[in-house]
Amino acid sequence: MAITETLLANKLQVVIAGMVVIGGAGATYVVLDGDLPFLGEDQMADKVPEDVDVVMYMDPDVAEDQTTKELVNSLINMSKEQQGELYTGPDSYEEMMANTSSNTSLEMDKLNSVMMYGKYPDASESASTGLPDDSYAGFVIDSEWSEEKFIDETDSNGTEYAEDDYEGYTIYKQENVSEDEDRGWIGVLADGQYVVGSEDAVKDAIDVDRGEMDAFDGDLRTAYDDTQSGENTYMKFAATFPDEEKLNQTGTGVTSDQRFESVKSISVVSGSYYTAEDDIGMQMRMETGDESDADDVAALVKAGVVGAEQFTQSNETKALLNDVNVEQDGTAVKMTFESDVDTIVDAWKAAMEEWGGMYGSSYGTDFDTDTDSGYDYETGSEYDLDYGSDSETDSSYESESDYGSESGFGDDVPTETATPVGSGT
Repeated sequence: MAITETLLANKLQVVIAGMVVIGGAGATYVVLDGDLPFLGEDQMADKVPEDVDVVMYMDPDVAEDQTTKELVNSLINMSKEQQGELYTGPDSYEEMMANTSSNTSLEMDKLNSVMMYGKYPDASESASTGLPDDSYAGFVIDSEWSEEKFIDETDSNGTEYAEDDYEGYTIYKQENVSEDEDRGWIGVLADGQYVVGSEDAVKDAIDVDRGEMDAFDGDLRTAYDDTQSGENTYMKFAATFPDEEKLNQTGTGVTSDQRFESVKSISVVSGSYYTAEDDIGMQMRMETGDESDADDVAALVKAGVVGAEQFTQSNETKALLNDVNVEQDGTAVKMTFESDVDTIVDAWKAAMEEWGGMYGSSYGTDFDTDTDSGYDYETGSEYDLDYGSDSETDSSYESESDYGSESGFGDDVPTETATPVGSGT
């Protein structure tokens, strides 16, 4: 929708900070310009309607966070070095934010906080665009912008809205929308507080505000509340894990490999981005059905970290992965990552160089296939694997009653001298 794209893409400048965390994958986090939030994350969460699948809170004060600035500046410099004359982005974080402020008449230091919420589309009813006609998404915006100023900004971008009324609340409906487009809605909740999104999402937020609908709760709210919070927590999210039927509809179903069966027990995933003095921090929680499932998922995640360490030849990337801590917390699995900016950037550079070499002429070379390390699911420890021999350490599925044996990672392997993952030794 035009208003959403205007506010959260063109106007607030999304900054991507990539970090190698697990399995060689990257994580992206949103950085927005602004000031201290007037409404805290709990108050914003209370404005989200029930029965949603995804919630995400964003604190614009991250724009003034020195550690985040250092990270973004380092990533910009890295991009400039790698791309040379082809680089067309900003020279610095400060220039990027200055460009952002010049692209809108809204004063960005008057944006206090943003809360996004939505429901998963029904893949069986999706149009050719991949989105259903009744897509459901909304953004609650807390600011010091006047209603006149806020609406004028939307009109200045060529999107016209007509004023109307819903249950005593002023709303604005997007005009001149074709039949195959979703109509954008804006609701005024209070002075400086707006909800923007699809019709149902906006009306539901108004119903919550007037006490006619409950705010989101249940496992999703519990997971959201249990995730890392605090003064320097700038992004926080929670999302229900799509059931197997929905995953299969979208072609992303969970593999039938027995080792990954425990993934199906995950009901909610949540996480946060924060800084702790000079460190960048991330936390992710995965809620499961019971403690046994959580134990299995924790073992699988730890094995993924070990696999990533085995895959990379970069000492810098290994050092970064060593900062990943995985632990079971009752029926949940918590993965925490904290590292300083230099370690993150050095690892990112090394990973780019390594991947570039792999997909060039040197792909697949220089890997030591004689001896490597594996992971024992029972003890939570690493051990040596000899892929080049007939050792039974490489066998699989010798016992269906033991998860470690079933995975093929822990059969008949001595672990007396093993080193637990994340111990730093």
